[in-house]
Amino acid sequence: MKLLLIAFLTFINSTSIELNQVRKLYVDAVRSKEACENLINRLNKIREDDALLHGYRGSGIIIMAKHVINPISKYSNFKKGRDILEKAVTKDKNNIELRFLRLMIQSNLPKFLGYKSNISEDLDFINENLNKEKDLQLKEFISNSLKNNKLK
Repeated sequence: MKLLLIAFLTFINSTSIELNQVRKLYVDAVRSKEACENLINRLNKIREDDALLHGYRGSGIIIMAKHVINPISKYSNFKKGRDILEKAVTKDKNNIELRFLRLMIQSNLPKFLGYKSNISEDLDFINENLNKEKDLQLKEFISNSLKNNKLK
């Protein structure tokens, strides 16, 4: 029984460490193609039921559009990433971090792509639920990002 408990606690700790690394790579992905590639590659083999990591993967693929030159590749990355992100949000609509990812993507994309329809909805959801969030690192991450993007 003790061995099972130790294995479970180790799994939880490794998952939270991994998530913090994913968050850091997500932030770095905007500035660096290498970080963006690293984020996407790290998340290529995630479990199908992990909506949050799929949301980060979709966001990373959208961000990769910023780092490629070919317009066809840019649009292809956008569409693929959007579909992955939307599927993740649909799967876990009450996940504040997924809604935050979609908000960040939509608020920073060019208007002509037509992917801005959830900005108000996601911002309202985040503002209503951020104080209830128990993960203090996530709470700080979201708060700082909203301030830096002048979305609060």
